[in-house]
Amino acid sequence: MRAIIKLTILISFIVIILANIYYYFDVSRREMINCESPVLIPMPKKGFRYSGIIGMTFNPNGTGMASFSGELTELDTNTTFDVLRIIYFDYSIEYYSYFTLSNFVIKKNVNDSTDDQMFNRLMFDLSTAGRRIRVERLKDTAFLIENTFNPIFICIER
Repeated sequence: MRAIIKLTILISFIVIILANIYYYFDVSRREMINCESPVLIPMPKKGFRYSGIIGMTFNPNGTGMASFSGELTELDTNTTFDVLRIIYFDYSIEYYSYFTLSNFVIKKNVNDSTDDQMFNRLMFDLSTAGRRIRVERLKDTAFLIENTFNPIFICIER
């Protein structure tokens, strides 16, 4: 009987420790991030260039959004396409500053003239269920937004 009580107390103690570890590494590390950046992204291999503003928001409750407002230019023909859309998502922090984005909902403005397949191919690929990015704080008001291979842009708090 005494062994069962000790085992129950030990298991309860382990569960409390694991819950605190989860809270520290996931929930308590979430902070409000709301930033934007003017960008010029050349894509010479694909024959395009994006010029505009990209905004990122990460709420402490695990939701966020990426907003795109600018022009996508086809370099050969100098044809421009307006990009005006917001991608809402859920996120989780995997480790350190790597975020996994999922459950995408896209809101496209009526003035957005960019084809959805072109946007997915050139700007933000939604073909995978969990998109990973890295968000690293640089200074008090700046964040480096990266994919798993390279930096994409520096985002300044609004």
